[in-house]
Amino acid sequence: MTVAQAATAKRLVDAKGRSVTFIQLDAGTDDANQPWRGKADARATPANSVTLIAAFVPPSGVALGAEMALAEDLVKRSEQIMLVAPGTDQRDFSAYDEVIDTDGTRWKIIFSDLLKPAEIAILWSIGVRR
Repeated sequence: MTVAQAATAKRLVDAKGRSVTFIQLDAGTDDANQPWRGKADARATPANSVTLIAAFVPPSGVALGAEMALAEDLVKRSEQIMLVAPGTDQRDFSAYDEVIDTDGTRWKIIFSDLLKPAEIAILWSIGVRR
């Protein structure tokens, strides 16, 4: 049953969504002697990136599975909620820092919440802010 639900979620998000690129910023350092300074430009060479389809919806005050008090605060801080149906891509999107939209807009990820009732991830709810 869960595989069918994941396929349905993917089909619906793909039909209404647009292509976005998830970026995991490089947390490395330019100077090993001063690691607290980090990278001069962590965006220049991201540690990881993946392009997927996401549907953008306005924040409604409802998160998929997060604790309610925490969810309300995080949703209030978000400008948009992105819905991503990973399908066969079962990676952990909570490890990503930013999203680049098709028009070049950079969105900072505020929270990510996963709907995973069994072994397969069905839908990610990701709060973003410019």
